[in-house]
Amino acid sequence: MHPPLLISVVNDYELVVKGAASMLAPFADRVEVVDLQVAGIPDRHVDIALFDTFGTQEESVLERCRAMQADGAAARIVLYTWQLAAGTLQRAATSGVDGIIMKTEPADKLVDALEAVAEGRTVGLDPSADHSMGLTTREREILELMAVGRTNFEIARTLFVSEETVKTYAKRLFRKLGVRNRVEAAVRASELGVVA
Repeated sequence: MHPPLLISVVNDYELVVKGAASMLAPFADRVEVVDLQVAGIPDRHVDIALFDTFGTQEESVLERCRAMQADGAAARIVLYTWQLAAGTLQRAATSGVDGIIMKTEPADKLVDALEAVAEGRTVGLDPSADHSMGLTTREREILELMAVGRTNFEIARTLFVSEETVKTYAKRLFRKLGVRNRVEAAVRASELGVVA
């Protein structure tokens, strides 16, 4: 049996990196989170930098990927995301990204994909791959925050929108997910791997 892959989880928000690390914890025999990076790049050499793109603008994501590639602290870089804008796949590949894993994948599939990337296979960089699940970027952000128990007021402050805007997005989100309330949305978010 191989030793577990050493993983650094990267994002601009502490809650997000902790959530991703928590989701990977049951797979400690296969992956070991050894570095949590908020607004930085891995502090030590890791097999994979798992970059959760939540709340990060595309150009900033690609700049950070290029910085991680230049630094060499991560042998491979994987984006963990809800969706990609058109044309991002090619730009991601030229920015040092070795794989793109959608947040719709359950935790065990995420670990399978990380192992595939560690073996040198590319994951999710096929231009024909579907990198959308019908939710807008804002709906996905609200779902993530809702799933970790944030109130509408807290979500509004985090995303710099009004509470009424959050309520409007939440109603639309519930309809798309086929749920009736925040509790069901949180359960659905867990099923999608948004939170552990």
